[in-house]
Amino acid sequence: MSREITKASKAFADEYMETGNGVQSALKGYKLTNYNSAKVLASRMITHDNVKKYIASKAQDASSMIYKLSQKGKAEVIRLNASRDILDRAGFKPVERTDITSMGEKIPTPIYGGYIESKNVEEINDVKTLKEDDSTNSGKKSI
Repeated sequence: MSREITKASKAFADEYMETGNGVQSALKGYKLTNYNSAKVLASRMITHDNVKKYIASKAQDASSMIYKLSQKGKAEVIRLNASRDILDRAGFKPVERTDITSMGEKIPTPIYGGYIESKNVEEINDVKTLKEDDSTNSGKKSI
């Protein structure tokens, strides 16, 4: 037989849905003062059946509200963010770009047919200026 969710568990779940931080939610919901105790309790409560059911019941309400905002939000930014959230939850989140090739090294950047070893804007502008000066002085184009 399933027990009802306690007032403290409900407070924990509400805070967790708002912040996404289990430790902070345990500290506030259960009125704890010890960080380590809150950390242990948070990991238990997140997997507790009654808490999971409570959060799932609120998720339906939240998704309905997000859909309404995406359709009828007064400001365009509200409609846009709500639509992004819907797409994200549906698995259509854009791929985040990560540099996996340079391992922190500077990657040669093409410029005017040559390469420079930096993506720093000031350095690129300096190279452009040098190139323009060289081409006017010698009649030859160089990097």
